[in-house]
Amino acid sequence: MTQLANNQLIEAMHKVQGQISGVKRDSTNPHFKNRYASLEAVVDALRPVLQANDLIVTQAPGRFTELGCIEITTTISHISGQSMSSVFEIPLSKKDSQGAGSAITYGCRYSLMALFLLPPQDDDAEGSIDRSETRPAKSSYALKKENPNRWSEIENMIRNAKGRKEMLEMKSNLREEAKSWPQAWKDAFNDMWAKEWDEMND
Repeated sequence: MTQLANNQLIEAMHKVQGQISGVKRDSTNPHFKNRYASLEAVVDALRPVLQANDLIVTQAPGRFTELGCIEITTTISHISGQSMSSVFEIPLSKKDSQGAGSAITYGCRYSLMALFLLPPQDDDAEGSIDRSETRPAKSSYALKKENPNRWSEIENMIRNAKGRKEMLEMKSNLREEAKSWPQAWKDAFNDMWAKEWDEMND
């Protein structure tokens, strides 16, 4: 971030955070019966206060990493020329255009909510978590270091499931393990699981 004696970017960010308190949960995940804020709702909530405080936000997908993630870069710029950027890595639920599109939308949404202190509780990510017991979650890096092939195994389990009964049994069997997953893994799992469920007829 560019540093000047009068930091107009930080002043503008301070004003924005004082003028907005949350974002409406306008979408529903039919499988987990939870409501969450869509990317459209987040943008609609931010756009007026950003423009009022001379801020511009750009978001763009970047490279695919060796761990099967796509990078999303969010840049906040002030019309004075000052700017700051944040990079968010999102696992792909599928290695195709649909999986990439889903990951990009998710990354853009969560990056904006984090950078502007919008409420981050997004219920579409909670389907595989048992909240009756609290324990420290391992980082994404730690999980991948301990078992680098686990995410590929989970993807294959979902794709190879034969029928909705097997899908439900698989999700139940993974519930305990999912407590230690990073949030990005939980979200990617729920998204991929829901898409496969939609494609099944039985």
